[in-house]
Amino acid sequence: MNINIYGSTGSIGKQTLSLIDKNFPSFNVDLLCAKSNLKLLTQQIKKYRPKYAFLYDHEKLSNFNYKIGKTKFLNMLQGSNPNEYEWWYHKFKHFEFNGWAIGGPQKLVDFMWALALMLKNREFENKQNEYLHLLRILFVEFFTCSTAG
Repeated sequence: MNINIYGSTGSIGKQTLSLIDKNFPSFNVDLLCAKSNLKLLTQQIKKYRPKYAFLYDHEKLSNFNYKIGKTKFLNMLQGSNPNEYEWWYHKFKHFEFNGWAIGGPQKLVDFMWALALMLKNREFENKQNEYLHLLRILFVEFFTCSTAG
């Protein structure tokens, strides 16, 4: 079974990984997400060898080593309104990531705007983009987080 760990460097994330180590050796960690603990995220990537990872803290992205084993990295597109998504996209679109994680929208319309921004900029033609991950869509009944790879 594949499992995604959100907040892998936080206390619940570390406890979850410890439980997997002890009780579920057949589980495969597919995605590790961390807010800002770059050192621990790097250690976790080396240990669990996830297919994908991303780091939320944009201040640390320029110091991030995107070549850790075979793990591929996602660029986070985040914001709470169209201007923030636009700023984030243009600031980080040149980084060598293997896909996008869209985070932060609290309304479906905000998520749709972020997705439209990526379509407008023809991200689907970028051959290195192979993954789109949706995070934290809140207050929309019956909407689930989805991944496509």
